[in-house]
Amino acid sequence: MYKHSSAANKRSNGILEDQLKEAELQLKLHELSEARKPWWKKPSILISVATLVIGGIGGYSASSFQKDELQKEIDGLKVQKTLLTEDVERKKITLSDLKNENSRFRTEKRDLDRDVATLNANILEKQSDLQSLTNEITDKKSVKSGYDKDIERLKRELAEIRQRIETSKREVEAANKLN
Repeated sequence: MYKHSSAANKRSNGILEDQLKEAELQLKLHELSEARKPWWKKPSILISVATLVIGGIGGYSASSFQKDELQKEIDGLKVQKTLLTEDVERKKITLSDLKNENSRFRTEKRDLDRDVATLNANILEKQSDLQSLTNEITDKKSVKSGYDKDIERLKRELAEIRQRIETSKREVEAANKLN
């Protein structure tokens, strides 16, 4: 039984090998017939060509659109650059004006500082003069106070002298009346 099976297997393997060889030959014939066809009759090539054409046209229009968009962007950037350049120039002029004004203010400040120093020196001098005058007034008040005391003393003495004169006059008049 095993021998019979192995013979049957050999026969079926031989048939399979023949079928395989025949299928390979048919495939080669088909490939040769496909290779002999003109390219426009080959669907795979037509699909590839159509894909390339459509892709190229789409790519060209997309790149053309992109180019237009980029050109618009470049034009916008040029306008923006012009505006920024004008703004920078205006700011340079403003900066120059501010520097000039700052220089003028520094000069004015220097002059004012000098004037303030002069005024401070004058104030110190006037304060010294005022102190001297205050001291002089104080001294004169002391002298005046002394004079006032002297005047009061002299007034009292004068009053006493007048009173003595009056008394003497009355005595002389009384003596004259007696005589």
